[in-house]
Formats: sequence, C-alpha cells, structure tokens
Amino acid sequence: MIKKSMYRRDRVNLGFVKIGDLISANNFFSHDISSLINPEQRFFLMSIINSIPTEWRSLIKASTDVTVAGPIPSIPTIKMASGNVVPILDISPKQIYKIFLQQKQIAPTAKQKLTNKYSNIEIDWEKVYTLAFQCTLDTKIREFQYNILDCINFTNEKLNLIGVVESPNCTFCQEATESVEHLLFSCRITSNFWKHVLSWLRDNDVHVGIINEPDIIFGKFDIVKDYILINHILLLGKY
Repeated sequence: MIKKSMYRRDRVNLGFVKIGDLISANNFFSHDISSLINPEQRFFLMSIINSIPTEWRSLIKASTDVTVAGPIPSIPTIKMASGNVVPILDISPKQIYKIFLQQKQIAPTAKQKLTNKYSNIEIDWEKVYTLAFQCTLDTKIREFQYNILDCINFTNEKLNLIGVVESPNCTFCQEATESVEHLLFSCRITSNFWKHVLSWLRDNDVHVGIINEPDIIFGKFDIVKDYILINHILLLGKY
C-alpha cells in the first residue's frame, strides 16, 4: 500500500501521487492542501486517511518521496529495453505486452539448480523453454517436460523422503536411487530403451548421433535435419 498510486488524474495533477502526500507531520490529514482542492475532493481524501490505522500512517509518511510529482503528460511514454523513452502510441500492443512481461518475469528457482548441475555446458534457456511448444501439441507431454525443467517430478527419491514409498530405489532396475536423471537416462532399462529408439530411427534414415543426459533433460539442439521430429520422439520417449 505504501507505493500504490491513487490513480485519480485530478489528484495527481495537484501533486498527490501517494497516500503519504496527504498525511501531515502529526499523522492526520494535511490541512496545507485544503486551499488546493474543492469540498468533494477534501471529503474523498479525508475518508482515505481516516481509514488507515494510525501506526500505518507513520510508516507511509516516512516512505513517501518529498518531491512533488508533476502533472501526467498528455501523451504517455514507455521505456524500451534499449533504454529509450518513446510515446506509447508509437509502439504496438505486442511490444508493450513484451515489456510488461520482462518486468514481471521471475526466473524459476529450478533454473539455477539445473544451471549449476550442468555447468559444463552452455544452456540456451529460451530454446529449452520453447521446445515443448514447437515439438508437440499434446498438453500432457508439454506439462511433463516443464515438470522436469521445474524439478517437480515425484520420483521414488522424493516419495521416500515424505514416507509415501519404502525404498528410494529405481522402480525398474532397483539398483540405484530413482532420481529424474537416473529414471530418464542412466537406468540400464532406460538406457536399453534409448538404444532401441536410436536403432529404429537409423533404420528409418533418421540420424541422431549420440544422445547424452542433457539431451534427454533439455532437448537435442545440436542437429538441423529432422530437428522437430527427433525432439518430438525424445519427448514421447520420456513421457
């Protein structure tokens, strides 16, 4: 609430941008502004101040910038990613939406975890996050891939920690802890599965080369021919 604008143009043009602009030094409605407003505005502003607990008013007043805001420009502007400020009418709604997304985006916590885990490779996160949408229309497969990227797949390793299963070992081989990486790549059962998939692809003149653990987790990006097809099959295989 401390930083929330009032969103009333007539008030803002008078210099009242934040609630703290209306509060006097003794935490009541500031009478210094009475000469600037009409009775209807005074009643409205006083009702706002009176609705705020006294102890909150001190915090609000302390955090308010003493600089008086100027009138809102007749033509709103927006700051581009390049740093240039341009009239909002000169850019498309799509560009505006992209700017707002950039301001609101918060990187998933799993992103840093995976970056640290696979620090020996350079991960193009834009390609990683868009791959599932490029390669399949199946929403369940897309969801499964994003669960992998967000590290929220409940394997036996996690289920054992919360007491759902007795053993953290792999469901298929029973030889190692069932992490996502083990389940999708290093398990001997899974490894044999991928060998058969690669053999089948070669028989159909689709050459993938070697696949490694990051290829399975993120997608295979070092190919040009049959890029969509190969990654679609990898998504299907994981799911």
